[in-house]
Amino acid sequence: MTIHGGQKNLEDALNAEIFFEGRKLELSEALYDSKKSPFLQRGMDYKIHVKNLKKTVNDVALKEFFTQYGEVVNCY
Repeated sequence: MTIHGGQKNLEDALNAEIFFEGRKLELSEALYDSKKSPFLQRGMDYKIHVKNLKKTVNDVALKEFFTQYGEVVNCY
């Protein structure tokens, strides 16, 4: 998932206990080649991995949920 919103929103998401559809989600910052991506360095967009989702999760609902941490650019 890529979210436009800056470093503060990334920290808010990573530090929160997030529950979605009855499950506690595990979030981690997505890194590219063990380095922060250029987007992260500019502080504009950030990528996160979301684990512990139900297999039947709806991308639209997930995208809508994560808008509290910034504009969701893509969600897959």
